[in-house]
Amino acid sequence: MRKYKKVIVLGAGFSKSLCSSMPLIKDLLENMEETSLLKSFVMGAKAKLRDYFDVENCVSYILSREIFFNDKEDIEFYSLRKEMLKHIYTEMKDCEPDADKMDIMGKFLYYCDKENILLVTFNYDLFIEKICKNLCERGRFVVKYGIKLNEDPYQEEIKTDSGDLNEKKIELLKLHGSFNWFSMSKSDNADIDDVISLGQSDTNIFIEDVPFFVPMSNTKHKYFAGNFYKLLWKKMKYYIDNAEELDFIGYGFPKTDFDNLMLFSSYKEKVKNIVISKTSEDKETKKRLEKIFSSAQVHTDGAIKYIERITKVKHN
Repeated sequence: MRKYKKVIVLGAGFSKSLCSSMPLIKDLLENMEETSLLKSFVMGAKAKLRDYFDVENCVSYILSREIFFNDKEDIEFYSLRKEMLKHIYTEMKDCEPDADKMDIMGKFLYYCDKENILLVTFNYDLFIEKICKNLCERGRFVVKYGIKLNEDPYQEEIKTDSGDLNEKKIELLKLHGSFNWFSMSKSDNADIDDVISLGQSDTNIFIEDVPFFVPMSNTKHKYFAGNFYKLLWKKMKYYIDNAEELDFIGYGFPKTDFDNLMLFSSYKEKVKNIVISKTSEDKETKKRLEKIFSSAQVHTDGAIKYIERITKVKHN
């Protein structure tokens, strides 16, 4: 396998910096369908818990509850989980990178290609894919997911890849899934032979389906069943083991991601840059991260400012 000089991990703050309309977790339950089971449940929970109600905890409760006292509850939560996943997808799928961010992001991708950088992301939006498509006018730029996915089985014609000599490739490991990945069998287990990638396909066969992604739940392990994510994370580990540097953009290691903190802290001598924002909460996060990642510089000027700085330095 190829080896990369640097691995950059992208978190939710990266996507939010590219898209001003991207909903935060606290805003996620604002636009539920009026007649949905999900809205009825959430409104009931708010009325019952009042000031103790928390959006992230509510999402985690719906997605991860395992003990039920009767069949009616079991069936209700099965439906709630499906509605919640569909709602998250619906709220986020039409988000687009802001037009004024396209140029700097194009420079960032060229920078990654030139500097032999692997991108790893916890995000499931298609922002990187859309930016690559926007760059086609300047030469073909494609995303490779680092894992062999099945193609859309409903394609009438299979286009052969002639191997354009001008084609540039960005390898992007999407550790929590992607909005263009779907399960053919609708199984709860993510297996490598079951997940397909629609790529730039315009098929609408899957338009009513929920893609294969790991939601923002405190108990994400429920969605990692099967071999798919194990293979993906194992490949990421290989790349980090062989890289000289590990950076994070838009990811501040939230306390709910304790497992990630344990994993990446084992590479703390390689971590050189962590980019977060500059809210009062982020300033506290900066102090905490500096104690753990003592070799890293923690930046609080946000993803876009940081990307502008590193691409300008390399360009000069």
